[in-house]
Amino acid sequence: MTGDAAKMVMDVAAYRLFVGDWFKKLAVDAGVVSDETSWSATTFTYGDAGAFHATAEILRESPFLKFASSDPARENEIQEIAAKAFARASARDFGTLHWYSTTIGVPEQDSLKALQSGAFLELLGNQVRIVGWRRTGPIVLEFTEVQLPEGTSLAAFAPAGAVHMHMGIPAPCDGRFSQYIANSSLEVTAAICTFALGRPTQLPLMVNPSATEMVARLSERQADPAILTLARKGISLDILSYWALPGGADAFARLRAAFLTYDAAVKQEHSLVACLLYVVVAECIATPNADWSNVKVTKRFVEFFSDLMPQALDQLVAHGNFEELFGIKRGKRSPKALRRELLGAIYNFRSRYVHTGLRPNFTGFASLLGTEAVRRGVFAEFAEAAILSYIQSPRCSIIGHPKYTEPEGPPMPIPAPAPGVGLAQERLRRWLNRILAAVGW
Repeated sequence: MTGDAAKMVMDVAAYRLFVGDWFKKLAVDAGVVSDETSWSATTFTYGDAGAFHATAEILRESPFLKFASSDPARENEIQEIAAKAFARASARDFGTLHWYSTTIGVPEQDSLKALQSGAFLELLGNQVRIVGWRRTGPIVLEFTEVQLPEGTSLAAFAPAGAVHMHMGIPAPCDGRFSQYIANSSLEVTAAICTFALGRPTQLPLMVNPSATEMVARLSERQADPAILTLARKGISLDILSYWALPGGADAFARLRAAFLTYDAAVKQEHSLVACLLYVVVAECIATPNADWSNVKVTKRFVEFFSDLMPQALDQLVAHGNFEELFGIKRGKRSPKALRRELLGAIYNFRSRYVHTGLRPNFTGFASLLGTEAVRRGVFAEFAEAAILSYIQSPRCSIIGHPKYTEPEGPPMPIPAPAPGVGLAQERLRRWLNRILAAVGW
């Protein structure tokens, strides 16, 4: 059992499969039941249902499974094996390593479709070519590309390819628990590959046990220090390493949600939906796992990313289309003020379309000619910076907590009246300043 596995926080569905596979392993090894397994919505069955077998009834409450023998005379035998299975599960004994392999597709991009969906400039700026072996956690990945005929010049997008994924999963046996972990690991890893490549990947139909002749080579690959960790812009994407850190499960859960959401955004045909999802990517990172997470969400979003990635925000403010995209004038305002207004505009963009729905978005070939053409790429850049910055410096915001007290500071400044503004407006300005000072602003 690895240290990472020992820290795993397992949901009830996975725990049932874990205990069930330990029961299968112990019962089959003891020659009590055959290797055959079947299940329904309420029951797991171990052994041939037409002969002697054991069942496990699914319970809503602990211990979540209730084992029974098809032959009352052998009930004690089944209960002894069940007790051992529960003990192994409680000790977080994950058994031995079982290898699973599959292939994640990296399809060729349709330039015409990208033009019509507004994704052309986003893909053009984000795509990265990766060839060879990489790793993320215990998973080893081989990136390949389709070999183009000699003399063929590359089009705007990188050639099609594939990612051959191999997972060594500690589990009691090759069973439903190991398959469950393989399937969930596949989806998250494919999303991480999308992020690393900067272009969509495609899930396979299934994950299968690795060929027996491959296992020894895969174990060597897993231990090979020469295989680099999968990265984006030089920053490791091995989010499984967070299990080893304090609060690691929370950081892992946030990043997992962020990568899955980023993957969905990249694959979106409707650019406004893609931009909305890119904002949600950042929300995945900033939102605490707490019952007060829906309090002061805009303030938390602005404060969180102002502190997390000021340099990345400054780059967005410096973008040539910044003022037109966000309706913000730079003027002579401070970088901090511009960062905060940018974050407010990004969050308001998300809220507007969540609450009022979409507007027409199709522009065809003309999509490359206007400011709107770069919006999707700018929002993708923001989401990418949010993920990479959080990986380097994970944190949690307490804004919204019922016991959180706003930090003391000088009163929020009220702009002086413009030339020609009357005495009434000036008195209002002074009155607002007094109110703000009285409440601690």
